[in-house]
Amino acid sequence: MDVSGEPERETSEIENKETAILIANGVTEMVEKILELFPVAVHDMNAEKKNIVLLAVLNRQPHVYKLLLKRNILRDSVFRKLDKDGNSALHLAATLGDYKPWLIPGAALQMQWEIKWYEFVKNSMPHK
Repeated sequence: MDVSGEPERETSEIENKETAILIANGVTEMVEKILELFPVAVHDMNAEKKNIVLLAVLNRQPHVYKLLLKRNILRDSVFRKLDKDGNSALHLAATLGDYKPWLIPGAALQMQWEIKWYEFVKNSMPHK
């Protein structure tokens, strides 16, 4: 217990909580409203140090990613972030995970969409 008589929380329990903007990833309307009311939410990160941009790229959420591109945010600081493993948005765009939101029949077509997604992310990154 702490001095106020409340039980102490473990640090890991607090660190594992995700903010509303990270949970809303994929629901464009929610992301837009949260950013409208709380612009600093764009800097929120989860336990793996992934921000909204990294999560949108990892989860193949083109509508959320395009929304973030349109917003007047500090693109260099938000779009160039690295997660705890040192992965950038380009690394995550190039990673083929188990999550496949695009229901495309055939491996060749799926691969084409993955390449297009990577190229889109690559071309939208701020230049040095």
